[in-house]
Amino acid sequence: MYEGTLIPAGTKATHVYPEKVLQCSQPPPREEGTKIGLITIARDALARRQLRRSTTTTQAQHSRWKASHVNSLGGGIGVDKYNQFHSLSLSFSRFIFVKMEKSLPTVELPQAPKAASKGAWSYVRSFLTSLALLWFVLGPVNDYLYKQKHSGSNGTSNAVSSCVQPAPLFPPTTDEALERMWEYVGTEAFKNASIVRHSGAVKIDTSSFDNMGPVGEDKRWDNRYGFHDYLEATFPRMHKDLKLEKVNTFGLLYTWQGSDESLKPLVLMAHQDVVPVPASTVDAWTHPPFSGHFDGKFIWGRGSSDCKNQLIAEMEVIELLLDAGYKPKRTIVLSFGFDEEISGREGAGSLAPFLIDRYGENGVAAVVDEGAGFAVQWYVQGQWSGNMGDMLTFV
Repeated sequence: MYEGTLIPAGTKATHVYPEKVLQCSQPPPREEGTKIGLITIARDALARRQLRRSTTTTQAQHSRWKASHVNSLGGGIGVDKYNQFHSLSLSFSRFIFVKMEKSLPTVELPQAPKAASKGAWSYVRSFLTSLALLWFVLGPVNDYLYKQKHSGSNGTSNAVSSCVQPAPLFPPTTDEALERMWEYVGTEAFKNASIVRHSGAVKIDTSSFDNMGPVGEDKRWDNRYGFHDYLEATFPRMHKDLKLEKVNTFGLLYTWQGSDESLKPLVLMAHQDVVPVPASTVDAWTHPPFSGHFDGKFIWGRGSSDCKNQLIAEMEVIELLLDAGYKPKRTIVLSFGFDEEISGREGAGSLAPFLIDRYGENGVAAVVDEGAGFAVQWYVQGQWSGNMGDMLTFV
């Protein structure tokens, strides 16, 4: 075997030197081994060029470097041809790389982590690290202090009411019965019971017609009797504890007397009647107009939103407050007409004069009735003249 003979990589080779024989071998290369070898050659050539420029590298270090890199080439290059090969590889490797990229699979070699630069990034990283440590250390402390500031004596959060607020007028926080009532209103049991009450009211046809005659003469008014019976059976406590007066036969006037007669009463209103359903339109309904059908989201039928819903809601509130033993300071009046859909001549036309006779002109504090909304204040010389809680309970 001659000196400098190039032997294919991956085979056992003998390189003949004047004084000794060096045996070198390495495992057969992988499929991408050729490309790895070329990359190694190019890398070594660049490193050797840089090494030559260094004035601190000794000859002994250079010799050891050369011997180790000759072995890394896979036994394919003789020692005395090494220097010539490196010179040739610098110009030839670029051509080889272009060819090999098209013919050999790409292999991503693991890259050694680069040493962090000692520039501005080092200071930025140190700063961010310090911030992270402060966050993890001081975060729990900040949470603890926040909870102590925004919690009551029992440890419960009152962050929502952290703004300065006046003491609530209603309901009294010491009344356990009222507290239980408020909790019950938020339950599924109350929701389901309310659906049943509302649906039952819709099932009773209380239609008003434009050509109805006077009460007592036109028999079409008589369907209100059945509606009154339903209300009495559904809200027994109201019919026991409140004063009920019937105005013009079908007008309902409930009075819950307050403890302070100097306060003007609060009047809650609604109407019992609904718009009639022409027989020719019944088939167009998704559910029958007097079925009171609940589909899981809506109650279907005449009066479900105009306005037996309001009437039932007002009576539900009174019934619940009665069960809780609440005693109002302000008198509360419920006034339910029965012909609002045809202008209210018989119903409101009779109830309004009745109330004026009892309480006088401008004799009520506020009226809650069907409509888009209202706002009434009874504010005298900077102080409320009555218990605003009574008003807020029903609005």
